[in-house]
Amino acid sequence: MTVHPGPSIVLLVGVLLLLAGAAAMAARGLRQRRTAVQLGERAVAATAVVLELSAKDVSIAGDPTTLYYPRVRFTSEGGEVVEAECLTGVEPPLPHAGDVVEVRYDPEHPTDVEIAGVDPLVSAGRSSFVIARGLVVVALALPVAWLLLALFVWE
Repeated sequence: MTVHPGPSIVLLVGVLLLLAGAAAMAARGLRQRRTAVQLGERAVAATAVVLELSAKDVSIAGDPTTLYYPRVRFTSEGGEVVEAECLTGVEPPLPHAGDVVEVRYDPEHPTDVEIAGVDPLVSAGRSSFVIARGLVVVALALPVAWLLLALFVWE
């Protein structure tokens, strides 16, 4: 078995970049989750109109799940009209465009909004965690690919 330094270095750099990307996505997910929890602590209730829903397919344990993130419009306590996408996704039954829903928002950051009654820990940061997990899987698969190359291709 001959180890070729060029491809080995490229592989090592690739693994490190993938792990750095995974760490960044996991940090992003934790930040999103922290924002959602903090929102629950200082949230103000308001009535909002659903403008549209955007679907995101997420999977944590292998079972695909679709979460819907409503885009809403409401008037804050200060009289400002705010239009924002909810931080947390909802599962069916879903509100439809034009429906009136209760929301909670952060008075300091009115675009941080979520549908009232939705547990923020269910979906906040979930997409980021899924991407981080995928990057770790690919990073771990690269050394296996290197080993296969070293054993069967490089002579």
